[in-house]
Amino acid sequence: MKLKLGIVGCGGLFCNRVLPVLQEMSEYQVIALADVNPDALSFVSNKLKVKEKYIKFEDFIKNSSCEAVYLSVPNHLHFPLASAILKSGRHIICEKPVTISSHEAYELKNVIDKTNSVFMVAYMSYFNRYNEKAIEIINSGKLGKVKYINSVRNSFCQTGEGEITVVDKSGRKKDVHI
Repeated sequence: MKLKLGIVGCGGLFCNRVLPVLQEMSEYQVIALADVNPDALSFVSNKLKVKEKYIKFEDFIKNSSCEAVYLSVPNHLHFPLASAILKSGRHIICEKPVTISSHEAYELKNVIDKTNSVFMVAYMSYFNRYNEKAIEIINSGKLGKVKYINSVRNSFCQTGEGEITVVDKSGRKKDVHI
């Protein structure tokens, strides 16, 4: 059974970075969209063939049957919208920064603790194939005990090649190509 996903925020970040990836995945079904911009809403709904569209966030929260929400709105809206999503019993993937102040962060943690919902920050690096490969190499023990890793991410890498530098406990640097 596919996860029913809602999208709140259909702007540039979502359209340019997230939408192309979502279109290739099959683990979920986008069933609802919310955005204050009717043009952005129409563009994404046409791309994803989603009929359930909301201009008002309150209507999305009240009427949508999605199980989880990807939140991609201006930073100052992360806290109030994430709080409302969690209080509605839905899971959430929230773009960075999660909040714009430490006070909001503590308040959001309190909301998370009071729900059974999963809250995840949208760090693409968690599941990046290069990081997964680096973790695999480190966990294999081939490098010895690793004290420090310095990595560089290049968005324009066309070859799929990557490199990490590992410093072993003696201070020697080792370049690892992945």
